[in-house]
Amino acid sequence: MLVEGQPLGDADLQELIGHTPTEVFFGAVIGLFIPVFFR
Repeated sequence: MLVEGQPLGDADLQELIGHTPTEVFFGAVIGLFIPVFFR
């Protein structure tokens, strides 16, 4: 949570920026395999 006047921690900054590379990779893998299993 952002509070005015408080320093921004690493976890808060990562949450604001978006996904980690690992999350992106596994999201792509899941996105590719789900349609294969459900066709």
